[in-house]
Amino acid sequence: MTPSSFQFWGNAYSVGYVMPVQPGADHISESYEWVTGGESVENWSTLVTSHRLSPLTPDSPLSAEAYAQNVVNLNQQQGAIIIETSIINAPDAVEMGIDIENPPFLLIYLFPSQDAEVPSEINFQKIENAGDGKVNILIYAERLAIGSQEEFDAVLASPEFLDRRNSLIMSRFPYYT
Repeated sequence: MTPSSFQFWGNAYSVGYVMPVQPGADHISESYEWVTGGESVENWSTLVTSHRLSPLTPDSPLSAEAYAQNVVNLNQQQGAIIIETSIINAPDAVEMGIDIENPPFLLIYLFPSQDAEVPSEINFQKIENAGDGKVNILIYAERLAIGSQEEFDAVLASPEFLDRRNSLIMSRFPYYT
């Protein structure tokens, strides 16, 4: 069951759009876009997207690792700057509530804008095996008005950047708990 809202990084998010169930070559995708109050999926400053990928057959389980590798390659092809690709499996991850026997993958990437009128977009993506061959994906996206390498470096060095990263690592999928 999908809740009507959930909390992330101190903000309440509610369902802004339910994507039609999408059958793929080897899976079915169930996806939602979540927005904060007063924003829409067309006009947002932050957006959370959740995907649940389920295999078409039980004998063809999906893999968070394979999905993560595909996302990195696809985003690089679309012009993203890859900031981080990690497997969250360090011994201290247990203290963060992570099952290091089934660690999530973390991807952080930036789609830089070449137009001063259009903000850049940074994405924090957590990908995890969800059991029964399923994969959960949770993406936090934020639009940023950055115009120089110095501004970009300042974002990466900020405590807010680290807090968003860690919040996503520790977050629970907003449904199917």
